[in-house]
Amino acid sequence: MASDPWLLTPMPLDWWNLLHWEPSPDQLQRFTRLYETLMRINQSVNLTRLTHGQEFWEKHIWDSLIGIQPWLSPDHPFACGSDLPLIHAAIDIGTGGGFPGLPVAIVRPQWQVTLLDSIQKKVTCLADLVKQLQMPHVHPHCDRAEVLGHHPDHRSHYDLALIRAVAHPVACAEYCLPLLNLTGIAVLYRGQWTLAEEHHLSLALQQLGGELVEIVPLQTPYTASQRHCIYLRKTQPTPSHYPRRPGVPVRKPLA
Repeated sequence: MASDPWLLTPMPLDWWNLLHWEPSPDQLQRFTRLYETLMRINQSVNLTRLTHGQEFWEKHIWDSLIGIQPWLSPDHPFACGSDLPLIHAAIDIGTGGGFPGLPVAIVRPQWQVTLLDSIQKKVTCLADLVKQLQMPHVHPHCDRAEVLGHHPDHRSHYDLALIRAVAHPVACAEYCLPLLNLTGIAVLYRGQWTLAEEHHLSLALQQLGGELVEIVPLQTPYTASQRHCIYLRKTQPTPSHYPRRPGVPVRKPLA
């Protein structure tokens, strides 16, 4: 790991042009510590398949932070930028190896960040990683989003929900909206995006108490892969029967 030139480079990304924001030296050091700690844990438990430094910076750091760009650079012209909620509590749904939640927690230590995953082994490893990185504001939690969405301590609790590469966007919306408070924002991290997906998502949001705010097309900085950040806002209480039972949002997406 110490020989990886992408981690020895002081400024591996053109932060300002890519995010209209720059990390502090301490945040850069924490990113590197995150990589090193993750690689150690990854030797015994497969938390991530991205083990090369360049992949880490592009697909874990940049790809995680691009979703919260409106909060990093609020003067950037996003449609939701003029009416952003203050963030106290955020949740990363289906966090896997801790992304996008851990990079977000590094750059926003004032946010309480819940890392949600349904696999206990991963959550146990994340709890160890968070302890090693001394991040008391990060809370790994093992559960299904369909179950947590009905828990009184979590339903309508979060100001921000992040969900990356978990399921069909309509299912992702059903996971997120019950967890958000009114005016809360969900960010769906996607690769490709189609007009058909936009249409189906808009119809589902009418049932879930939300609206589609903006779709932001992007390119990854090194490999020029397509990305889209889909911003949703909760506008009214989600009906109590959502989310549906575990597995149902994926098997029978709302239409």
